[in-house]
Amino acid sequence: MNNLKQRRVMLRSVCARYSRFMSRLRPTGVVWSLKLPVAHYCITPKAGCTTWKQIFRFLSGDVRIRSTVDTPSDIDRMFVHYYPLKNINATKLIDPVIQARMKHEFSFMISRNPYTRLWSAYIDKFLLPDFWRTDALNMIRAVRPNASEYDLKCANNLSFQEFLKFIVIQYPVNLNEHWQPIFKLCNPCRIDYDVIGTQETFLEDTKYILKRIGLANITTKMFAKENRIKEEVEMLTKYNFNLETRIREGCFDKLDVAHRLWKAFQFNGYVHRSIAFPWKRLEMSNFTSAPVETFLKQVILAMNFQRDSDLVMGSQKKDMMLEAYQQTSSELLSRVQAVYNLDFKLFGYDVKLI
Repeated sequence: MNNLKQRRVMLRSVCARYSRFMSRLRPTGVVWSLKLPVAHYCITPKAGCTTWKQIFRFLSGDVRIRSTVDTPSDIDRMFVHYYPLKNINATKLIDPVIQARMKHEFSFMISRNPYTRLWSAYIDKFLLPDFWRTDALNMIRAVRPNASEYDLKCANNLSFQEFLKFIVIQYPVNLNEHWQPIFKLCNPCRIDYDVIGTQETFLEDTKYILKRIGLANITTKMFAKENRIKEEVEMLTKYNFNLETRIREGCFDKLDVAHRLWKAFQFNGYVHRSIAFPWKRLEMSNFTSAPVETFLKQVILAMNFQRDSDLVMGSQKKDMMLEAYQQTSSELLSRVQAVYNLDFKLFGYDVKLI
């Protein structure tokens, strides 16, 4: 509670220093609104938005027909993000009507350190195949002048540095919402949110927000760390293998995607980096005919092994992210910091990587 108050005080101080700029800034974000209980959520992708969309759909009964949904995490990722809303209102934040409602009704948003948000976006959208057929192709065209015919067909090898380079080239033109600066999405200087949570204190803040709207007891199961990791691993695996039919022919290799998922789970701190990808075990199994089940079995075996062997994750997630940024030139990093300058200042993040 004290942290939430301190965030608001700090944010108001920064807003006062940038009042002229922020008062003119047109927010680009979208608000999901619940009817009962009344709550407005300014969506910040790559800052816990899948979890909050699951919670909103769960509370509103906006779920698949004939599906068994006991907790928000039972609602799958594809449905959460891409199926039409029936019982939730989605409104662009620039709409003066929603802004007027948010002055008198409960509203919240979630921030995230720009460094971890960008790294997470890269892993989720470009290391994995989600955006190969869309943004990755545009980025390769913009930042790779000698792109091969294969690059322009598949766009499945965008580097983290190329991703950052595209952002600084494109800005200040509005960016994709997954890496658009959060101050541009939700403009907390223009909208007085009741709660500004953070990804770094997500569990604590989520419980507090649910308590504020009278629903403190609905998500006990999904908050257990072991449950959350298992659900995230299963969700990402199913989602990414299901993308095969959407990717151009010759660009989606199941074993390659499995390897990318393995690396993603290591980057996210789910699988210890010392555990090698099980190439041979997958090749000798029925992986081709049942990739999801076969791959998940190997991931669970690895997670059980590291638990039984007392392998310590420690700061693996942070260390692997820092290794990626250390391959970025100081000039490019400075330009990235300039793009996200107000996110660092408004939400109290240190611009220094270490």
